[in-house]
Formats: sequence, structure tokens, C-alpha cells
Amino acid sequence: MKPTGQYNSDYDVYYDVDNIILITKENLKYYTIPLIKANDSLVKNLVLSEKSDSTYKSKDLSLQINRRRNRKN
Repeated sequence: MKPTGQYNSDYDVYYDVDNIILITKENLKYYTIPLIKANDSLVKNLVLSEKSDSTYKSKDLSLQINRRRNRKN
């Protein structure tokens, strides 16, 4: 399956612009932007956090999700 979203060739990643999450806490904004790479099993997000001086810091968060089937014995 081909990833969808806005492609960034510098980082070889797609940004899922339809699923950006905005959280506002104590008058500061936090954006979570899903990142998609073809053939990558990690779930990645770019998190932008507003600082009190109106600048932003960024973090790249990666999670490995394992899918398990629940079996009844």
C-alpha cells in the first residue's frame, strides 16, 4: 500500500495532513503530525510543542506496535 499525504523528499517521509492533532494546554499549543514511510513498521509522529516565548521545539516519536490475537482457552 502506498502512503498518502504530503511528501517531503528531504526526509523521505509523508506527512498525514488529514490527521494532525492540536492540543491546547495552559495557552500553549501542541501539534502531533503522523509520519508515514513506505515499508516501515514503526508508528511515527512529529510533535511540535509551543514554548512560552512563542517558539517551538520538535520531537520525533517512534512506537513499535505488535498486533496479537487474543485466544480463548
